[in-house]
Amino acid sequence: YRFLLGSGFANKNGQRLILTNKGYELLEEIDSLIKLSNGRLSFLKVVRVETVKSTHEFVYDLSVPGHENFVAGFGGVFCHNTRSGKSTFVLNLIARALESDLKPRFVIFDRRCEYSLLSKYGATVFSYLSFIPKTELISPSLVASRLGLDPNKAEGKLLCEALNSIKADGSDLTAKNLLRRCVELSPYLVSRSRDSVLSKIRWVLERRGESIFTEEHKPLNIVET
Repeated sequence: YRFLLGSGFANKNGQRLILTNKGYELLEEIDSLIKLSNGRLSFLKVVRVETVKSTHEFVYDLSVPGHENFVAGFGGVFCHNTRSGKSTFVLNLIARALESDLKPRFVIFDRRCEYSLLSKYGATVFSYLSFIPKTELISPSLVASRLGLDPNKAEGKLLCEALNSIKADGSDLTAKNLLRRCVELSPYLVSRSRDSVLSKIRWVLERRGESIFTEEHKPLNIVET
């Protein structure tokens, strides 16, 4: 009773206690903890802390005191529990490792281009396009999306049908052939604004088609690199 009043979680109104906003926030936090404790997690009590001889090589667990942030792993693979501060930590870790005599190898899948700075330390950076399969191997809807067309709209639907048609008869998949097939199929698939639809397809193929349909795909040897 005194704790609730003294901590600002409730106010007294006659014989009643009325929760404040702070009190409701506390209830929400308690509810979250209850759900967490009843969830599919296991909470184990730390029984003792001691030095042990590991059965694996290169085991480490690096933590940042006071921030509940850690990086841990074995065999050169690590995990982390938060993105906060992770990129800077890893940048420094790898940069120093690359300057050592052991010269370890790292492979980083960097979707947000956070680690391009490592090229200053000798790292090789591949364009994300290098990891995308050949256009012939991906679905027509993904090809349309890569060109900037919505597969669910008239332009995208026509392009997808043209791609399926080209794959079916084994023709070469080029921007020129694709546009020609779109023109051939348009009378059967587009009832209105046909010229507008074809103009948009022609525009995206002229701007982006060359890079998508003529990219040179070579196996990436990330080990030797």
